[in-house]
Amino acid sequence: MLVSSSALKLVHLFSINPHLGPLQISLGRMVIDIVKFFFIYSLVLFAFACGLNQLLGYFADLERVRCYHLPGGIPDWENNGDACMKWRRFGK
Repeated sequence: MLVSSSALKLVHLFSINPHLGPLQISLGRMVIDIVKFFFIYSLVLFAFACGLNQLLGYFADLERVRCYHLPGGIPDWENNGDACMKWRRFGK
């Protein structure tokens, strides 16, 4: 409790100081802007990851169909072994 009250007293002293007061206000607004930037950055990164997952999922289905084309759903390792290895890499 003692540490928090002394920290609040320092914040109050910074606020009334003519040199440190504006600096404290600028720093607070800058931190808010940085948080907004990282939120938008993570939102764009998440949207890109979702789009890439959708795109690669389409190609994974194509490779899986090429691999399991034998009757009974048996994988064709001799003729399409490359497709049987690749479709798992696209992943879903």
